[in-house]
Amino acid sequence: MRIDQLRYVAAVMSSRSMRQAAQALGITQPSLSQQIQRLEEDLGVVLFVRGSTGVSPTSAATFLEPHIRAMLSAERTMRQAASSISDARVGHVYIGAVPTVCRTILPTAVHQFRQEHPNIEFEVTELGSHQVWEGVTNGDFDLGLISRVASDAPLNAVTTVDLIASQTVMCVPTDHPLAHAQVITPEDLVGEPLIVFQRGFLLRRIFDEMNIDGRLTAIFHTASIDTARALVTAGVGLAVLPEIGIPEDDVASGKYRVVPLEATLSATITAAIRRVDEYPSPPALGLLNILRTLAVSRRGVSW
Repeated sequence: MRIDQLRYVAAVMSSRSMRQAAQALGITQPSLSQQIQRLEEDLGVVLFVRGSTGVSPTSAATFLEPHIRAMLSAERTMRQAASSISDARVGHVYIGAVPTVCRTILPTAVHQFRQEHPNIEFEVTELGSHQVWEGVTNGDFDLGLISRVASDAPLNAVTTVDLIASQTVMCVPTDHPLAHAQVITPEDLVGEPLIVFQRGFLLRRIFDEMNIDGRLTAIFHTASIDTARALVTAGVGLAVLPEIGIPEDDVASGKYRVVPLEATLSATITAAIRRVDEYPSPPALGLLNILRTLAVSRRGVSW
């Protein structure tokens, strides 16, 4: 049994696809299949059932998954501990983050961190908040950057550090009748073509709460804030977006208009999360400290 074989199994468990897992790992699909087969032979169990539409984990794989992820987490912790012996001058930081953070505060934080630690490598995966939380609790990420509603109960199994409070707004084509509204309510959006985020994103949850009676019409689903803004600019529809993720230049140049949502729908928080049972590695802790400093000084700053 080798640690890379366990990493391969975890990747397939996450993606449910040999092809996608092989692409993410940077190896060929035949090599991935061969290594998993060798692990199956070593353990004496079948881990995946192969089919025409992909792979499905067996009951044995489901039973072993938490042990596999615990071993991968332990391996990463050991490597980070070894790195810390040399003053954290080398190492990796694995981050899961929502797209808004990847386009705002995170690039500035990484740039500042690398001024002092140029040999630290970062691997950032863009996902929805729920998937980021899953990745942190599974040990896939050292640090997660999510969006949450202020009134939410604390997340299980993680420590949460709130960073930036923001508002959720509607992006509206400039020639749309709602472009000059003072505030937009769900009733205003009945019959309007809406661009919404895929499930797992906080913005999708906000849309679902707005659409509790099923009267709103989603015409486009995306996981990209850039795509949503481009669609609004093209006049395709209206989009629910975080105010923090809207460039001031877009509004100043008239690409689209930004209108507040009614207050009960709009308050969100950008937060950092880490596993409650693991102390962060020195590089991850250093990045988190920079994020907190940037968040405190953000008021009046355009990312």
